[in-house]
Amino acid sequence: MISEHVYTCPPRSKESNMLLELFVQIAREPCFYELRTKAQLGYIVQLTHDRHSSSQGVGIVVQSDKLVPYVQRKIKEFLRNMKSYLKEMSDEEFERHKKALAALRLEKPKKMKNLTSRYWAEISDQTYCFDRKNVEVESLRKITKDDVIKFYNEYIHPEAAERRQLMAVEMMPTAEGGAGSAGAEEYIHPEAAKRRKLMAVEMLPTAEGGAESAGAED
Repeated sequence: MISEHVYTCPPRSKESNMLLELFVQIAREPCFYELRTKAQLGYIVQLTHDRHSSSQGVGIVVQSDKLVPYVQRKIKEFLRNMKSYLKEMSDEEFERHKKALAALRLEKPKKMKNLTSRYWAEISDQTYCFDRKNVEVESLRKITKDDVIKFYNEYIHPEAAERRQLMAVEMMPTAEGGAGSAGAEEYIHPEAAKRRKLMAVEMLPTAEGGAESAGAED
């Protein structure tokens, strides 16, 4: 079974884009260690920035034979532990993450189709920022560790006031090789013919600071 957990962030802007991507850059390695290596949730554990035309968020994808509530609990533990991880991070390590992300964003496209896709996305989203990589990297260089901690406290921490979670659960066959079989891409890709989505649920905070389901779809 594959579950995707998305924690929505502020609407797209050069500042929010870079805060999101920098948080993902910082959290990707500890996420893999905590959920894949230590908790052994499953064959695939990925932390990414989940981005659409106007919305975006931190996405965690887990392919596991564990029950979804257990996976959710482990993800929540990891996200809560990121608070101390961020606070204890040295300034030198923080700057290394910024430089690594800047280098990644400024990397020249290896193929013409990659550049075409980048420009076409600006047109289809009606944003028309064709120099986005330079504009956003300039914004990235101004971000401080306190900015990332504030972003985390407001949108990612399990008790954050602005936290919104979207969850999708999908089913895969396990008869041949289990969840980690070599043919997993037949079921994972959004347009895969054998893909089966069981539910997509939005979790909203309650008045007491918990969460309640805002809706589900088959």
